Amino acid sequence: MSYRIIFLALGSRGDTQPYLAVGRVLKERGHRVGIATGRCYAELVRQSGLDHIPIDVDVEQVLKSEDGQQWLGAERNPLRLARRLEPLAASYVDEVVAGAAGECVAADAVVCSLLGMMFRPAIVPPSTPFAYGGLQPTYPTRAFPTIQLSQRRSLGGWGNRWSHSAVESVMWLCVRAALARRAAAGPRPPLRAPSAQLRRAGHPLLCGFSPSVVPRPVDWPSFVHVTGYWFTGTPASWTPPPDLEEFLAVGPPPVFVGFGSMVLKDQRGTGEVVRDALRRAGLRGVLLGDPDAEPSDDEFHVIGGAPHQWLFPRMAAVVHHGGAGTVAAALRAGVPQVTTPFFFDQPFWGERLHALGVGTSPRSILQLSAENLAEAVGRAADVDGPMRERARALQERVAAERGAERAADVLEGWLTGLRR
Repeated sequence: MSYRIIFLALGSRGDTQPYLAVGRVLKERGHRVGIATGRCYAELVRQSGLDHIPIDVDVEQVLKSEDGQQWLGAERNPLRLARRLEPLAASYVDEVVAGAAGECVAADAVVCSLLGMMFRPAIVPPSTPFAYGGLQPTYPTRAFPTIQLSQRRSLGGWGNRWSHSAVESVMWLCVRAALARRAAAGPRPPLRAPSAQLRRAGHPLLCGFSPSVVPRPVDWPSFVHVTGYWFTGTPASWTPPPDLEEFLAVGPPPVFVGFGSMVLKDQRGTGEVVRDALRRAGLRGVLLGDPDAEPSDDEFHVIGGAPHQWLFPRMAAVVHHGGAGTVAAALRAGVPQVTTPFFFDQPFWGERLHALGVGTSPRSILQLSAENLAEAVGRAADVDGPMRERARALQERVAAERGAERAADVLEGWLTGLRR
């Protein structure tokens, strides 16, 4: 039986791309798949052969705004993060709902990302089955506290479990306020967070990360599935620019430095710090930036972008913001990582990499200096060092997982069960 499945993938490119992997598997099995995400990712979705459902929100422009910069500056304080999310939600709720609500009416099921789940009550009809597809371990557990706490010490079994629900409720109340103002003349959003509703219903909760990176807690129920990462391949239409290939060929493997969709307050100043650090460490660099504004030279090659699955295996190390998608891509490539987190889940992933011995200790982007970055990349880029050996061992385990296929299996089984 064929189903119409919509992925509500609100957020950055890193929040969108993993769902393309699951969507492609489902399409190959005969299902009709749509990805609701920013209009700026239309080509990315279409290259995957999936339907693009455009939402008129440009994440990069949002993060450049005053409210966006305030949100990035919340770091790992859940109360500050929630308060600064509210004006952003209020500013863009109309665009999000207008873009996705119509398509969800005719869907057999909707799979929501973390942010998509927050907007679900205003987008997905109550009669439409919904599931969660997340890239972070957010389900309450006694094993560890919420990933959004600034101090990641255990609070004890009960305290750990409570921390997840408490932070989830605070975040929801702020988004709910924006949804309630929009729905002043209609039904009010529920008081209970949408993810809590999903847990009560027992709908699938898909975790798109590796159990080798975050082991599955024993107290998670059977409807929580840690599938492994959801990887896409290099687009068939993409070919490496000749100047990039030439730069890679004429010297030892360089270090990649890029901060994804994060918008730096001082782009120029941070760029100078990065170049100074790499020079101190005696390393070349491939830098994510604007090639027109930052010309390349023999030491540093500036790119506007390249598929991580092609680029990262050619690097000595990867320096990045700690986003879930970039972490996964570097693990897949088997290269050591240096994380400079901005906010939200990024410090958590940096801590996990460090605990696994495949990354240096994470240091906030606000604390970045040429001295500490040079020391970190020097250790990470050591080709004979233990960090590289551990990264390659973890690469083998991650590569053996069939994350996208397992996620598709769960969704198909769930939908088939609903039809019986």
